[in-house]
Amino acid sequence: MKDKKLNHSFVNLVKSKIKDDKKLVAVICEILNIHKESAYRRLRNEVVFTFSEIIDISSALSLSIDHIVGSKKLCYPYELYGTDPDGLIKSRSGKVKRYVDMVADIVQDEECEYVEVTASMPVAFIMNSDYLLKWHLFIWDYHRYYNAETSYKKFDEYTYEEKITEYSKITSANLKKFNTTYFIINRKFIEDLSEDIKTLIELKSIRREDVDKIKGELIRFFDYLEKIVITGCYPESGKKVSVYISDFRIQSGFAYIKSKNVNASILKLFSFNGAISLARESFEESLKWFKSYERLSTLISISCELERRKFFDKQRQIIDAL
Repeated sequence: MKDKKLNHSFVNLVKSKIKDDKKLVAVICEILNIHKESAYRRLRNEVVFTFSEIIDISSALSLSIDHIVGSKKLCYPYELYGTDPDGLIKSRSGKVKRYVDMVADIVQDEECEYVEVTASMPVAFIMNSDYLLKWHLFIWDYHRYYNAETSYKKFDEYTYEEKITEYSKITSANLKKFNTTYFIINRKFIEDLSEDIKTLIELKSIRREDVDKIKGELIRFFDYLEKIVITGCYPESGKKVSVYISDFRIQSGFAYIKSKNVNASILKLFSFNGAISLARESFEESLKWFKSYERLSTLISISCELERRKFFDKQRQIIDAL
């Protein structure tokens, strides 16, 4: 009886994630490699999901099983995505694909909201830039493997799965479809990036021509960002965007996604990776963090023209000096 009740709770949790029954059955069949009838029997509570099946489904759909067992402990169940014992890149595309699917589903909600507090460039812009995406992937593996036999010492020699580029551009486009977006950006992030690039130049780990291509993408990014803050919206979708410049140095970034059906919080880790949670406690904590940073940041979207001009002039000077 207890197994049936737990199975019923799990089925309800899965259905809250995917509301279309046909799509849900197809997803279950794909994850568990079973026939449709077997999936229907599990969803009708005629057959109980095994523990390993629950783990596989929860992992694929980013579900927290704490809610299934009714845990009352104060915990923050985050799922780490983006890293692998064999390296950052080798298994990352599958995990990125899950994030792609989640974002694509959420933006269908007319009231969806995306918030990102970041020590570097916002993810949506990195993912749509070839050399900046490569830089963020490269720099993590460079630190990770510097003294290893598989060390990545040259930027031009660094490679990664083509699927990552494909999924990144899809995600970038979908992130611009959120009804409302808030960015809080580290005021000194270009200075930090510039110092990292200069260090690699001295170590002869990056060529001048690659630096120039990164500079070109940074210039295009600030031209694009300036259009956004002047109009207060994305030029592609017309969706509202509010950009803040943090007066405090952001040490560790985070983000959250808010919609009718999904509230997710994301802790940014290891340059371009993160840990995602659908737990209510984690989401509420992210809301508090955002409000705290918001109070200590300057809104440059539409308002604060003088502050905005100073900020963009400063960033372009740093880029030109590279």
